[in-house]
Amino acid sequence: IDRDERDSQTYGGSSLYAAIQAAKLGMQAALYGRCSPGDRCELSRLLPERSSPILLESPRTTTFRNVFMGEDRIQHMLDDGGAIPLPPPVRASVCHLCPVADEIHLDSGSWEWLAAADFVSCTPQGAMRHRDRTGQVSLSPIQVNPDLWSRVDLLVINEEEEPFALGPVEHVLAQGGIAVVTLGPAGARVYRGQQTLWFPALKMRQIVNRNGAGDSFAAAMAIALARGD
Repeated sequence: IDRDERDSQTYGGSSLYAAIQAAKLGMQAALYGRCSPGDRCELSRLLPERSSPILLESPRTTTFRNVFMGEDRIQHMLDDGGAIPLPPPVRASVCHLCPVADEIHLDSGSWEWLAAADFVSCTPQGAMRHRDRTGQVSLSPIQVNPDLWSRVDLLVINEEEEPFALGPVEHVLAQGGIAVVTLGPAGARVYRGQQTLWFPALKMRQIVNRNGAGDSFAAAMAIALARGD
C-alpha cells in the first residue's frame, strides 16, 4: 500500500504493477506476494484477466508513505507484511523478482528454482531499503550472491539506487546480462557488455501518478527481451 503526504491510499507494490503490465501485454501472469486478509480481495479485484494472484496471509500489508520533492522521494515504512518464503519452481517465460522491503532476501537463500524460468529480471529496491526507529527509509549496498545474480538476465534500478547496486550490476554484466538505470524524465541508461547506451523518455503532457512507473517499465522491458526484441 502506498500513501501520500495527504494520507491518500493507493494499492501499490512492484509485483502488482508488474503483473498488470504483463497481463496487458498478453502474458498469463502469476503474482506471488503477501498481504492482510482485508486487502486480499481488493488487490485481486485490481488485477486484470490473465492474472492469477497467490497472496499469502499476513497480519498487515507492507505500507509506505511517499513524499515527492521534485524528482526525489522521501519514504517512511508504516507497516511491514513480513518475510515471504521462496515459491515452488514454476515453469515460466519470465520470472520477475521485485521485493519492496527485503521480504525475499536477495543476499541469501537457495535459487535453483530460477532454472525453471527462461528469463529472469529483478528490481532489487527492497534489498537496499532499511528503516530507522521512525520508519524513515534509507538505502545501503546490496550483498553479491553469485547463486542469484548469475541467473539474472535484466537488472533495473533507478539513479538514486545505482551507487548501492554496483556489485550486482557488475556481476549481471559479467554473466552477459543487461543493467538499466532509469533517469525519470531524462530517460534510461543501459549497460550491456562494454556498451553504455542512453534512451530518451517519452514526453508526457500530464503526470497523474508516479507510483509504479519504474516497476511497469521493468516488467515491459523484461517481456520484450524475453520475446527476442
